[in-house]
Amino acid sequence: MTLNGHGIPERGTVMQWKDGAGKRACGDARARVTAAAVHHASRCRALHRNAPCPARPPPAPLAPAPYHGDPRAALHRAGPTGPAAMEDLLIVTTGGTIDKIYFDDKSDYQIGDPQIGQILKELGVTFRFTVIPIIRKDSLHITQEDRELIRATIQAQPARQVLITHGTDSMVETGKVLQSIADKTIVMTGALNPARFRGSDAEFNIGCAVGAVQTLPAGVYIAMNGRIWNPETVRKNVAANRFEPV
Repeated sequence: MTLNGHGIPERGTVMQWKDGAGKRACGDARARVTAAAVHHASRCRALHRNAPCPARPPPAPLAPAPYHGDPRAALHRAGPTGPAAMEDLLIVTTGGTIDKIYFDDKSDYQIGDPQIGQILKELGVTFRFTVIPIIRKDSLHITQEDRELIRATIQAQPARQVLITHGTDSMVETGKVLQSIADKTIVMTGALNPARFRGSDAEFNIGCAVGAVQTLPAGVYIAMNGRIWNPETVRKNVAANRFEPV
């Protein structure tokens, strides 16, 4: 049997005896432990004027176990940790390729009804949205007066989250004008092919924009080509038909 510096058997010591000597040693060890406890209590009373010994601090709370189930259920239990959940979305439509209708092989077209409302209904979104169609133009034809109309329309609405569908050719210019609007998250998007066309990027871009408008702080953003852009640092590469950093 191995004893430590206080004469107490070390943890893990295997005690064996044949004639009772081991029993006496264990009894002596227990006596020493008891005596040490009594001595500690006496010192506590002396130090604290006979007050009871201070209790040991409670154990630190256990960290929550990691959740390995459905992450949507975990989020539902925990509640939102970022911006408040979006209940209402204002959608302003201005035309552009996303809403174009082509009639023949010569690319004759007109701007049709806004497609975003129907797209969101088909996707089964669970937030309310309001669509305000204020312009039906190819973005190459949007004027400074049109941009001021877009800005005034957004400022007049109470919604804090705004999604704008816009032609891609002058989307950046309109985005820069809208940067004067404070306390709103504004995300612009559009499409490089009409939403009515099979294989259009319209639904994907709208999905990116809806996700961005719910999570980003106040400001103006462009959601195109799978990325979220700052209007000050992006341009449309017309030859490559895509958005890219300046």
